[in-house]
Amino acid sequence: MTPADPKNFSIRRPMLEDITKWIALLFAISAIATLFARSHWISDILANLRVQQCLVVLILLLVCMAFRLWRWMAVCVCCLAIHVPWFIAQTHRAFAINPNSKELTVNVSNVLTQNLRHEDIVTDVLSHNPDVFAILELSSTLAKKLQTRCGDAYPHSIVRPMDNGNFGIGLYSRHPFSHYEVFTLNTEIQTITATIQHHNERVRVIATHPVPPMGRGRFQLRNEHLAQLATMVRTAVTNEPETPIVLVGDLNLTPWSPLFADFENQSNLRRACDNYLITPTWYMYPTFPCGLTLDHVLISDDVTCTQYIVGPNTGSDHRSVTVTLAIETH
Repeated sequence: MTPADPKNFSIRRPMLEDITKWIALLFAISAIATLFARSHWISDILANLRVQQCLVVLILLLVCMAFRLWRWMAVCVCCLAIHVPWFIAQTHRAFAINPNSKELTVNVSNVLTQNLRHEDIVTDVLSHNPDVFAILELSSTLAKKLQTRCGDAYPHSIVRPMDNGNFGIGLYSRHPFSHYEVFTLNTEIQTITATIQHHNERVRVIATHPVPPMGRGRFQLRNEHLAQLATMVRTAVTNEPETPIVLVGDLNLTPWSPLFADFENQSNLRRACDNYLITPTWYMYPTFPCGLTLDHVLISDDVTCTQYIVGPNTGSDHRSVTVTLAIETH
């Protein structure tokens, strides 16, 4: 084997440096574009891809260091300065969990309408033994399967399956509903809200699934959906402050977008886990860099998350999310 000729590398180095500079420039433009995520769908998508951008920029930073491209190292650092705060911005209040608080386990699964691995879906849900679970993209055949397998353990359900589309939805509970409502916001997509009786405590559970923001029109529809839902939730918090709220769903939005922060602020809810937890729940391909955190559990201030689990592959492009919550008694 012939050893590499140092002269060949010295000839190629200027080309490699130019490539590095162009890639760094591209990612600098991308980082700046995320500052406009509230107003343009492409900027929002770039904001949702902060994890991937940080990984690439860190590699570029090392390459620039190896080539001693100090100015371009500074560009990479500026890119990281734009992205990294989004992973550390959210801090949860720290308090000891009341020994009298009630534990509630909630699961949400976007199962993909055309996914036929129904047994895997049911097995995943039941393995977590949730008190309440929501199924998104629920088909009529899966709804029948769930009724057969889970009807005895989860006798209380609100089921709105859909076979020709991706917005069927169902909510299943061990505990009785004292009130429930199926409603639409700015589109025909249905959202479910239900108040369950859990150990003599009332807990409001909301399951929702706005459209993906691909294109300006859908970007606006998703944002309107979230804004209207936030207003509804905030009103519920104001009118019934003693009723904890748990919101679950595929929001087609990651916590790294300012629109997610807007939803939290407007709804008075917060992400159940901290922002530094970046485990993806949606995969374009079965590898981490291609994944996004789109499926969420958001909670009111009188709820504490004690466990957060992302489920396995069950045939969908999404993974389930299961949380164990401590509900403060009133």
